[in-house]
Amino acid sequence: MPDPSWSERPWEQPAGDAGGANAGKPKSRFGCLWLAVVTLVSMVGCSVAVSSMGGSEPSAPSGIEARMQCEKWVKAKLKAPSTADFSGQVVSGGPVSWTASGDVDSENSFGGTVRSSWTCEIRIDGDRWTGNTRLIE
Repeated sequence: MPDPSWSERPWEQPAGDAGGANAGKPKSRFGCLWLAVVTLVSMVGCSVAVSSMGGSEPSAPSGIEARMQCEKWVKAKLKAPSTADFSGQVVSGGPVSWTASGDVDSENSFGGTVRSSWTCEIRIDGDRWTGNTRLIE
């Protein structure tokens, strides 16, 4: 009895043979599985990205944001706000009201650098900051 042809025994097809019954078919069963896994991971990644983009409540401001707002208010009280150099800031409180304090070096009316201490009581009301700042020269 003669040996079956290559098309009848694809498991024995020579490596360099591109023709025959297996032409155009995946070389491995894992090809389809790999494609399914990649597709699933892509879908999960997209759904996570979309869910994190919107539809949720904005997060409460942090103490850092409160301190930054206080620094803006302090700068508004200075003679030369562009020269302000803040140091020693301390922030306490949260999640809706904070107390902040620190030092600021800035130029006075005569061009000399002076150090002033400041304190700030700040509160978030909706999307607005309210409060007061005291500059101690």
